[in-house]
Amino acid sequence: MNIAKTTDYKDIVTVFQDKRKLFPHIRLDYIDSMIRACKCVFQDGIVIMFTRYKRRNRIGSVVAPKGTYTIKQIVNSSIGNGNAQKILTLFLTQVEDDVYLSVRADNTRAIQFYLKNNFVKVGTIAWKNGTIPGHVYCYPKSCLLYRNTTID
Repeated sequence: MNIAKTTDYKDIVTVFQDKRKLFPHIRLDYIDSMIRACKCVFQDGIVIMFTRYKRRNRIGSVVAPKGTYTIKQIVNSSIGNGNAQKILTLFLTQVEDDVYLSVRADNTRAIQFYLKNNFVKVGTIAWKNGTIPGHVYCYPKSCLLYRNTTID
């Protein structure tokens, strides 16, 4: 798995600019800070921005324990080429703990992708003063109980 370097900045910005409709909120300084903090994967046209929690953290209705990861964004420069699944799988095998993410409820393509990759719905979230509903998913590495469980 390739952690992004500062020399990848322009290419990563281009990936997000090409997907502006899906990621209208991504700022250039955020991309730069994630790269500099080594919290950005960039490989085969896939960008994964992530964090690892140093303490418990709330994600909507879910409390993510200390040490778990959150995928902030995942984007493929060429949707449908299979690279997203390949790089996400690589990411998931290299992290030590559960991985959380949140997604808009109307983003059915992303939801199907997460379910196909063994993420489990564990809660809800909302943005923009509750007007944009979403779901919280978890890829449970340490607790196999979640694998066949969903929470509405």
